[in-house]
Amino acid sequence: MSYDVVIKGGRIYDGSGLPSFLADVAVQSGRIVEVGRIDRERARDLRGRETQR
Repeated sequence: MSYDVVIKGGRIYDGSGLPSFLADVAVQSGRIVEVGRIDRERARDLRGRETQR
């Protein structure tokens, strides 16, 4: 599958109350379409940073 953006190594807070975790996030057409380990060239490395939305 082709993605518009892949953000690598972000800390994910899913709102469930469970602990956060490190994962990659794939975005296509403005929507998150995959969370997990994603091997793609178009990626932003966020190791050592935290993001939230």
